[in-house]
Amino acid sequence: MAKPYVLIRITTYADLDRREVGLAVWQALEDTSPRLLPEKAGYLRSLTRVITSAEDLARVWDCDRNMYSQTDRKAPQVRSGVVMGVEWKRSTPLRNSARFSHPGPRVYDSQFEFKSDWRRSIDWWALFDRLCAVMTPSFAMLHPYAGAEADGPFKLGIAGEFALSAHVGEDGSVRRVDHFDARARQTYRRLPDLPWACCFGPQFDGQYRRQQLVAEAARVVERDGRLMFTVSDGVADVVEQPALFEERRRRLKSCFTEGFFA
Repeated sequence: MAKPYVLIRITTYADLDRREVGLAVWQALEDTSPRLLPEKAGYLRSLTRVITSAEDLARVWDCDRNMYSQTDRKAPQVRSGVVMGVEWKRSTPLRNSARFSHPGPRVYDSQFEFKSDWRRSIDWWALFDRLCAVMTPSFAMLHPYAGAEADGPFKLGIAGEFALSAHVGEDGSVRRVDHFDARARQTYRRLPDLPWACCFGPQFDGQYRRQQLVAEAARVVERDGRLMFTVSDGVADVVEQPALFEERRRRLKSCFTEGFFA
């Protein structure tokens, strides 16, 4: 059985390819617990830079992380439009890893993923709240995984406008919208399941009954047109009281349109 872990995934249209983002994320991690701070960072799976300070991490953003192409060996290199996102890892407790991805050809959103070993003593909600304030999500999720759910179909969570705007056909297949239809891409209409904490941007408008959800959710924060909420009072409920959490999850899922969870 998989070891319990925590997953935070963020989808946004904000520009995350800035050193200020690195500095802000470091501060959020440090304020939550120094045991979450990265030890090595880089990009394209080459994590060779030793990180001991916020400035060390911010400097990775200063690297030329563009991918280049050329028509032949003698031709000059030109930017391909793909920027490699910053990644990091921590190998000592609490072990964790993170990575950014940025817009490129036929990719229009930015994403952030953070995965860490589970510890009850960490204020995961505080970290999630800080990261959402930095990245202004169109969607963000926080969920701890333990037991069967850690090996289940929701174990990777969900992120990205193409996954969020897709729909499930009558044959059970996931069908994505047209790449060139911006309105369809930014109309989010599905989640595979409901995480312990979510942040919804206006892309979810029409997919849930707001007044009912606000009344049913354990905790609600409204900020800059976004709705943040939790399924239960404590994130540890998912790990320690799964039956209680599932009952709360079932009640909140009734606030959404039919077919939203697919």
